[in-house]
Amino acid sequence: MNSNFTSNALSLDSQASPLRAGWVVGGGIEYLLRPNLSLNFGYQYVDLGTVSLTSAEGSQFGLRIAESASAHAQFQVATVGFSWHFPPTGSRSASWEGLYAGGQAGGAWGNRTDANYTEFVPLP
Repeated sequence: MNSNFTSNALSLDSQASPLRAGWVVGGGIEYLLRPNLSLNFGYQYVDLGTVSLTSAEGSQFGLRIAESASAHAQFQVATVGFSWHFPPTGSRSASWEGLYAGGQAGGAWGNRTDANYTEFVPLP
């Protein structure tokens, strides 16, 4: 999370680490349309916890600028795709053996970030 706030002679830059650890849960299904072609759907929910930053900076004329921001870093992903199945060479084998080639398309959506800015607060 990066933030930059500028007002008149006051300026504040803040940055939180882009590396996050969290958890993910999801599932999917694949349907064999033809002996060599399958259609698949997938869904994932990703939760990377809460990212917060708070900063304040002194400035000219006894004034300061302050910022606080917090975001619950979570998003969801949905995909759809096709796979082409290449049977293995040689002996007769099961339908899931061999090579696959395919493509996926999808989208993601998540939550909004809230931030509060305060400017021109007299220093104590």
